[in-house]
Amino acid sequence: MAKKDKEKIDLVFKEMDQSGDGKLDREEIRAGYAAFHGRTISDQEANELFAKVDADNNGSVDYSEFVVACMSEKKLLNEKKIKAAFKMFDADGGGSITKEEIKKVLSVGQNIDPEAVNDMLA
Repeated sequence: MAKKDKEKIDLVFKEMDQSGDGKLDREEIRAGYAAFHGRTISDQEANELFAKVDADNNGSVDYSEFVVACMSEKKLLNEKKIKAAFKMFDADGGGSITKEEIKKVLSVGQNIDPEAVNDMLA
């Protein structure tokens, strides 16, 4: 984890930990979600979120559980971006990217010499 990421996670955790006890309860999670995501979540959403994050099922989210959840979310977002980029290239949805699909994407809106595209693919 990069130092910048750790500092941001530390800051968010401290802001959410309104009681200052080093643990987040359901209400602190709900308030934090509203503060950082701009919308409130239902009791059901809070319970589902809490169940995913409270790994030891002790009724609170400690700092290490919070870090794991944050890093998992970041990884999930990165995977979504990669899948979206792959789908952009995989025009026929075949599950693989052909040279022709790469040529098509690289040439969109560009006046690229087909030979230059072939050189890039080589």
